[in-house]
Amino acid sequence: MAKVLFAVYTSEPCQPGQARPQTGTIPALTGVLAEQSIAIRDGFFIGDESFSPYDGDPSTSLALPVSST
Repeated sequence: MAKVLFAVYTSEPCQPGQARPQTGTIPALTGVLAEQSIAIRDGFFIGDESFSPYDGDPSTSLALPVSST
């Protein structure tokens, strides 16, 4: 099975307890990809200054500076 990763870019910071952007799009994307035997391997939430796992809680997830890449 093929696997992909996705990234959601935004200039708006995500606060603890706040839903990630595109929360409705990701399940739809998962379904369309599954129809083609493609799975999502990983997802990232990328802001102007940091990035973190898309499905992690912003208050507990490790956010790395973009400059570290």
